[in-house]
Amino acid sequence: MADSIRQQIITAIDTRLKTILTSNGYETNAGQNVFAWRDSALALEELEAILYKDRTEARTPGVGIYEITLPLEIQIIATSPAQVRKILADLEVAVMSDETWGGLALNTEFETDEMEIEQKEYTFVASGIILPIEYRTSRGNPYSIEPGTDHDAILIHNIDGWLSDFAMDCGVSREEGERVFKLVSQFDDSHPLYAPSDDTKKPLWIPDGLNGNPTIRFDGINDYLQSADFVWHQPCIAYIVCKVIAFTSSYDQIMSGGPNHINPPWVAMWDSNILIRISAPYAGPNVTISANTWVVLRVILNGGTSSIRKNIDSPSIGNPGTYGFEGITLGRQGGFDGNYSNIEIARLVCFSSVPSTAEDAFIMNALNTRYAIY
Repeated sequence: MADSIRQQIITAIDTRLKTILTSNGYETNAGQNVFAWRDSALALEELEAILYKDRTEARTPGVGIYEITLPLEIQIIATSPAQVRKILADLEVAVMSDETWGGLALNTEFETDEMEIEQKEYTFVASGIILPIEYRTSRGNPYSIEPGTDHDAILIHNIDGWLSDFAMDCGVSREEGERVFKLVSQFDDSHPLYAPSDDTKKPLWIPDGLNGNPTIRFDGINDYLQSADFVWHQPCIAYIVCKVIAFTSSYDQIMSGGPNHINPPWVAMWDSNILIRISAPYAGPNVTISANTWVVLRVILNGGTSSIRKNIDSPSIGNPGTYGFEGITLGRQGGFDGNYSNIEIARLVCFSSVPSTAEDAFIMNALNTRYAIY
């Protein structure tokens, strides 16, 4: 069996530290003496040296994953304080040259707030150097980093945004027909979406709604989820994995702004069309879909180059106005008690910036891998 992700990260760290050599452009040759979990005294010929230990991880459970922070404690041992400082500089350069350790981790920090230098006989020891390494594994599977998922897309590509995943607070068993009263991002809980207090207005939890994944079903009568107001200026983007159960001809809205905003962009349906629209005089681009057919809608808000795209078809480009996201409402119009939509949503991914072409392809592939839509 392959090594666990933790072991692979430690192996990558050990390999990297051993590259700290003057022949590789560093100031010191500390990479000649790198030791893991060594407590015995060093011989004179082993100076300069770097010692490290991986400590107890902190784990935060998510939907099917663990968010993990692994602290790596480092000591530098040298023959003078000046040499300690040189090795410290080399260490920072080496660590930060790729803080993902070849894509195994999400992020690494270089912390020296608690560093102390003390003399021990003929050596000087710098301790208290900590590398908090953030990574992710599937729950129950420490060998998987979930390659090719939209969880990775938001952090591997370092896009400023938030992901609404189905981390539902809707009952312990989460059985068919339970009501959803909160939708919160797995990575940033600053914009949770809440349902009304009236249980009849809460959308339904469907545990196996699409390709083994949960979905939320809105009845088109009075179900909705809504965040508080917040402001994301253009350009910004949303990916919506959804299906329309029944079309109407009244601009019923799949996604719109927050509770105090009527005019920000709507992702709305009209007959068999899905469009981005702002109150007159703007009428935005649109795509045509069929009822009860799952699609990935990509909505970019960026002035006159705004667009909406179905799956990997060519996008429809137009100008729905200059507003960005002013909060998020799912299932109805944001600042108006109306325009409810009869829809089902499997995933919402929003970014307060627009991904590159490569990042967009990565996200779309991740969504299609999970949901098998096109």
